[in-house]
Amino acid sequence: MAQQNLWVSAPFPSSWQRNPASLRPAARTESPAASTLRLDLRAIVGDGASYSVMVGIGETYLPAFVLALGLGGITAGMIATIPVLLGALLQLVSPWAVKRLGSRRLWIVWCARCQATSLMLLAVLALLQVQQCWPIFVLATLYWGAGLATGPAWNTWVESIVPRRIRARFFAGRVRISQASTLTGLLLGGLLLNALNVASVVQVFCLLFGVAAIARLVSASYLARQSEPPDAETGEQELGLLATFSSLRRNASTRVLVYLLAVQVAVYTSGPYFSPYMLSELGISYLQFVMLIGLAFLGKMIALPVWGRFAKRFGVRRLLWVGGTGIVPIGGLWCVSDSLFYLGALQVVSGIVWAAYELAMVLLFFDGLPKSQRTSLLTLYNVGSATAMVGGGLLGAALLAWIGPTHGAYLTLFAFSSLARVGTLVLLAGVPNTAGPPAVPATRTVAVRPSNGSLEQPILATAEK
Repeated sequence: MAQQNLWVSAPFPSSWQRNPASLRPAARTESPAASTLRLDLRAIVGDGASYSVMVGIGETYLPAFVLALGLGGITAGMIATIPVLLGALLQLVSPWAVKRLGSRRLWIVWCARCQATSLMLLAVLALLQVQQCWPIFVLATLYWGAGLATGPAWNTWVESIVPRRIRARFFAGRVRISQASTLTGLLLGGLLLNALNVASVVQVFCLLFGVAAIARLVSASYLARQSEPPDAETGEQELGLLATFSSLRRNASTRVLVYLLAVQVAVYTSGPYFSPYMLSELGISYLQFVMLIGLAFLGKMIALPVWGRFAKRFGVRRLLWVGGTGIVPIGGLWCVSDSLFYLGALQVVSGIVWAAYELAMVLLFFDGLPKSQRTSLLTLYNVGSATAMVGGGLLGAALLAWIGPTHGAYLTLFAFSSLARVGTLVLLAGVPNTAGPPAVPATRTVAVRPSNGSLEQPILATAEK
């Protein structure tokens, strides 16, 4: 009763008495800046999801497409390496193009549409069942050139949009959505190839590349919706090639760089030839092929957060030793058995140890680098890594051509790759020890690969100390 008297006698503003509707909470008004940010964040997530569908269902299947055309295992291996290097060289025009256009958004959207065009033209080649390899290499180079050219500009642009206070949480959520989208595209491609493999499987690739092109056009539309702050300057220095290399040598251990390149050569001696081995020599179905690739990607996806906590607790050098030694036997273990259950388990382990190695290399590579130079250094990193990939791929191709592309030759290649990785361990002795990072940088998947699960690039906005 006392509570009732208190409630009745409580003083109310006179405006409430005159207008009972004012008892309802006032509608929250959103500032224009907050509204723009909300739309930008949605567009960034939408771009990541649709881009990842393209990665899963598009370029991933290029080696399988080359094999279906009957162009051979060596050509299928080269299509996964040479266009990456040529594309990495094409990305060097990115700073000039952004300056000429006066807009990062225009350049990135244009490059995204170029990627979609390359995929659409690949769909045409599949429809016509073109038997020559050079147009496929040309379009694959355009795909990689346009894709890698967006990386540095996108990193700078997105850093100007997403506030520092929410970057870690926002990009962590975006990465999970992107990874799920990549797996979705990968599995959808395998299911379509498996279900429609009736008259001519080559023409089914027309559907896959067409879907990938549409996904990239959707991604481009999301990119076009994002705002570009007029004060988007982030203090980024545009360094020439020699100046970039000089800065890299001052800030990162030369032994780390040599080790990185040596591992790339050793790994890609066999890496590009897992697809032809599985599809041509083992004769597995497309769905089984996709499941094996997906298991490696899934293993890496699950392990990355765990290895991030490991790095914080025990340091980056120890993480690199775990990953660097863990990847050594992976190639040779393919010689043990052809059982799908065994290979599936091996792929999960492969994804786990590759996650440790790649996270450690990202943390070591960007440790101590000036924030203003990271975009230029990422460009050089892409070129150096792609060069080593091609070097390893050409070595593997020479060995296959010398021995002959037989079942035993592929196994010899896998064993040789493991032996070469053993030799890289001597370079680890001088790797500097660094403390665990306060935050693990997020990455974005640019390709899915049978040998190591995926190719990842760091999102520089999340790599801050």
